[in-house]
Amino acid sequence: MGQDLSTLGLDLDSPDPLIPSFFPFPGEGRTGSMYDFHDRHVVPDFHIPSAYTVNNVPPLQTRIGSFSDETLFSIFYQHPHDTVQELAALELTNREWRWHKILRQWLQKDTRESSISSSSLPTIDLTNGAPYGAPSHRLGDRGERGIFIFFDAANWRRERREFVLNYEELDTRLAGGVPAAITAMTGSAAGMSAGPMGAAGAPLPGVGGSGASGIGSSGVGGAPTSAAA
Repeated sequence: MGQDLSTLGLDLDSPDPLIPSFFPFPGEGRTGSMYDFHDRHVVPDFHIPSAYTVNNVPPLQTRIGSFSDETLFSIFYQHPHDTVQELAALELTNREWRWHKILRQWLQKDTRESSISSSSLPTIDLTNGAPYGAPSHRLGDRGERGIFIFFDAANWRRERREFVLNYEELDTRLAGGVPAAITAMTGSAAGMSAGPMGAAGAPLPGVGGSGASGIGSSGVGGAPTSAAA
């Protein structure tokens, strides 16, 4: 290689390997192949102190109710088609978030409580200064127009904007109770039933008592079919 090894400060007369874990060339392995490096990778002896071993971590499903909204969003998007995604979706539903099947986004009504939330997620106001907690305007029995808080997963932030909501576009897949998989996992569905969206104004018809997890079609993106006026 053009390098004088005697200038590297190595004990070239030592009968032991200069670097025990380093073998630059393949040797005779257990298979007899010159490409068998199985016996060449030396694992050094090491000991992990007991202080680094944690064995008393409670199961995730027993702590789901204590997580912040952003942690629940993280679980929802990072564990697709998993039971913990169902749990995160159900807890978000209990906190008055709803899954929009067309937009593929979580949303909730704009209330004073949601506006002054202690969440660390930034909130971008796209309403041109609309007052907080203003009541929605009913558009018959199929929808309403008002201010909603959307969770933008692509930018990981909350967006406050005016929106025309069609009730049929909300996912009500969890209506009627907790899925059997969650019940079996947690041992009980007590305290996990979905509630109405709540807000300034009357609860959304067809939404009260229903969930909005949207596990089967979860994802980010999709074009809206309802636009802000």
